[in-house]
Amino acid sequence: VGTSTPNAPFRPGAMLLKTAKIHRVAAICYRVRNGRIEFCLVRTGSGAWTLPKGRVPAGTSRVRAAAIEAREEAGVRGSLEPAPLARYIHQKGKGRRARLQRVEAYLLRADGFRPEKAEKGRSPRWVSREEAHRLLGKGRPAALADEVRRVLAVADMTLTAPLFVRSAAALQVA
Repeated sequence: VGTSTPNAPFRPGAMLLKTAKIHRVAAICYRVRNGRIEFCLVRTGSGAWTLPKGRVPAGTSRVRAAAIEAREEAGVRGSLEPAPLARYIHQKGKGRRARLQRVEAYLLRADGFRPEKAEKGRSPRWVSREEAHRLLGKGRPAALADEVRRVLAVADMTLTAPLFVRSAAALQVA
């Protein structure tokens, strides 16, 4: 499903993104080290890198479910933003078993990291924005890689905007 704008980039499942119910929630886990933002990625069962994500159990809020996924899959604890940062389309499975799912992503500022508490095989890893973009592109169709990279770019812009605004204000004073 494309858009009516001729030069608009293809967004897989654009209609699904707008109309379908939320199938999964993701935690965009981040921390600041040496003045740089790092994101936590985990391995899928097939070995690809992804954001910690999962289903929303009955009776659990989406934001709480995102916190649970961060803790279970990555061993990360922290503070979650109460509103979703972005939504994206994720492909679950391959070949004939593949299906598109709508994911709602929440920012989580990490204040604790215990990788030994992560699910077996997840291998949580903190990486730079550039490395996250590279790793998230491996083993995914280009359009789906672009979806998750877009979410990470929104997170990066959201997290660095206050720094940019402060820097711009400092420049105007000088």
